[in-house]
Amino acid sequence: MFERQTIEQSVEQAFSGASVRDYAKEYLVAVRGNVQRLTVGFQYRLALVYFLFLIFWLLTNAAIRGVTLGPFELRDISIVERLIPVLIAYCYYEAMALVSMRNFQTIVHDSVVRSVYEPIYTNALSGFLVSLTAMDAWSYFAFKTTGVAKKLIHLWTAVLPIAVIFIPLAFECYAFSRCFAVFGFSDLLLWIALIVSVYFLTLGTVFWHQGRVVQ
Repeated sequence: MFERQTIEQSVEQAFSGASVRDYAKEYLVAVRGNVQRLTVGFQYRLALVYFLFLIFWLLTNAAIRGVTLGPFELRDISIVERLIPVLIAYCYYEAMALVSMRNFQTIVHDSVVRSVYEPIYTNALSGFLVSLTAMDAWSYFAFKTTGVAKKLIHLWTAVLPIAVIFIPLAFECYAFSRCFAVFGFSDLLLWIALIVSVYFLTLGTVFWHQGRVVQ
């Protein structure tokens, strides 16, 4: 399991030589690109999770009675109802994996900056070298604001993980309880969907925990 201290020590050893420091700029550019791609990937998958929430709710409330894909029309949407929780679980797993890798890359980036460009790091400016996204906005506002605004931002950043981490887990519990109530406990496909979903949710939770350890 990676730890922040281990990452920082590895970076310091890797960039200790004068000849290696010449490549620091190229390395930082590559890492910034990785952070940007991982951030966009995380946001896309999180949005897809909430979109699937809506689709499942519409299906279970009979707002959608059929699915049409080109020349094909699916009138029996019960299979789709069983599969959507699996898709949500998989997207959750991918989102948590991406955000965990993003945290890892961010630590590597900041560690390289501290090792090679120490004045930038000591003045808390290394974060501004990374491409800004909506995901980073709150941390930068917290860095600049004071008073009540700063407290509100800290409160929001404390609540935000609930929407990212726990709401998908709670929705999965709701979705499967709804499906078992409709299709019964003897439905083999539903049990398979549950097992696969638990597998992906477990992996996602492990990645989320890893990301917290690295931060």
